[in-house]
Order: sequence, then structure tokens, then C-alpha cells
Amino acid sequence: MNMNIGDSKALGFGVFATGVWLFSMYFAGLAVFPFAAELSTISMLLAIALLVAGVAALLRKESWLGFFFILWSAASFASHGAAASGWLWFALALINFYLWLAAAKHGQETAVGLVVLLVAIDALGQGLSRVVGLDWAGFVGAWFGLAAAAAAYYVSAAVIVCPGGCNNLPLLRRREDPAQSGSAQI
Repeated sequence: MNMNIGDSKALGFGVFATGVWLFSMYFAGLAVFPFAAELSTISMLLAIALLVAGVAALLRKESWLGFFFILWSAASFASHGAAASGWLWFALALINFYLWLAAAKHGQETAVGLVVLLVAIDALGQGLSRVVGLDWAGFVGAWFGLAAAAAAYYVSAAVIVCPGGCNNLPLLRRREDPAQSGSAQI
């Protein structure tokens, strides 16, 4: 059995960016989908692609990345397009905030952390819009989603352009993990 699995970052962040971009365009009022079936079909396709990226990341022993992709695969499957519950969006916001903290603590690239933080703010806005009725929060959240999509496209493209790592590109330098360097700070 061949265990040489390609880097799942390009696929995962590319698919994630496309999904976030499409739904953020819809939530921001910049795109109209006349049929709910279109959104449901898009959600299912995104769920499958993100699941593949998540499993590939786990097989490469990249648990943080695998969890992120599988989380959004499940969310995409559960949401069935734009009809997602506000409480699902709140849960996604909370989980992504914790993922952002983990990314910052363990030296993930700045752009990856930025994607997670921006999408957490987007999810919080969507949750506030649906649960509390603050429509402006969903609109503002959608714009954060568009920014998250742009950052995710950047990460995906950077992985394709320099598969070995891109320390010379802005926002893609890995920060040193204090726990690994032996100089842990309190």
C-alpha cells in the first residue's frame, strides 16, 4: 500500500475558500440563488471534498488541519445551504476561535490563523443574525467571510506554488513554537 499522500492544504483550503466565498456572496446580498436546491447541492459537494482533504491531512499526521477540514465538512453537510441554524453558526464560531488560539500557540502560518479567525467572526455574525435577529451582524459577518475566502485562496495558491514551504511569501512564515525550542515563556 502506498502511503505517500499529497499535501491536502491546496485541496482543502481551495475548496474551503470556494464554499466560504459562495455563501458569503449570498449572505452579503451580492449573489442570488433562485433555488434552494442549488445551495444544497453546493453544500454536499463541498462536504465531500473537505472530507477527502481532512482524511488526507490526518493520514499525513496533520491533526489540526484534518480536524479543521472535517469540521467544515460536517458543517457543510449539516447546513444544507443557507438554512443552517443560528446555534450551529455559534458552535462553529466557538470551535474556530479555539482552533485559532491553537494555531497561534503552535506556530501555524499567519495566513492559516487569519483564515480561521476571519471565518470565526463570520460564523459569529451569522449566528447573531439568526438567533438574535441582528441582520446587520450577518451582513458584516459575510464580509469577514469574503476576507476569509481571499486568505484561504492565498494559502491554497502558496502551497501549489511552493510545495516545500514559502518562507519568502508574506503571511506564510511559520512562527517558532516555544514548546519545541526549549525556551517556553510563562
